[in-house]
Amino acid sequence: KKYFEEGYADEDDYKDALDWLIITNRDQIIGEEELEKLNEILHIIIAHFRKMGLKLQEEKSIAFQNILTDKN
Repeated sequence: KKYFEEGYADEDDYKDALDWLIITNRDQIIGEEELEKLNEILHIIIAHFRKMGLKLQEEKSIAFQNILTDKN
């Protein structure tokens, strides 16, 4: 968790962590403590992908504005 929170993880780390969470826990009945930990990790992963999505939208918007500016 700390690895992700402190910004050391790259895109592949996030994807691998998500795959691991799904594969490891799909057939198990987990306790409340494990569920809380999974929830915390998932929130970190979700926040990362939202941030990346917003960054991508911003980059596309800037590129589109540049195209419009170049035409004028």
